[in-house]
Amino acid sequence: MIDYLNVKDLNKYLKQNNIQFEQSIGSIEKMKLMLINVNCFETEDICLFLKNLQDIRSKGSAHRKSSDYEKSLSKMGLENKTEIDKFKYLLERANYILERLEVCTY
Repeated sequence: MIDYLNVKDLNKYLKQNNIQFEQSIGSIEKMKLMLINVNCFETEDICLFLKNLQDIRSKGSAHRKSSDYEKSLSKMGLENKTEIDKFKYLLERANYILERLEVCTY
């Protein structure tokens, strides 16, 4: 979900809509600029979830789990949940975010 944001299309959209941005900013920040431009009222919540999910992914399954992984989980209130409950929350929340993105962009 977070690893496959289409940066090329985000750059194109931002340029076509005369939105100023630094090329070096990340894909989630570029998406945030696009969502602000289309008046998505849940922009902050959407982008915060995506950043936290990216953080969990980078510190969890992609690498060896460490105390940084636990800190990432605690940002989302998942530190004391079972693995199944963590997965269920992340899946449900990701689904909700995708639904919100669909509403915001059409």
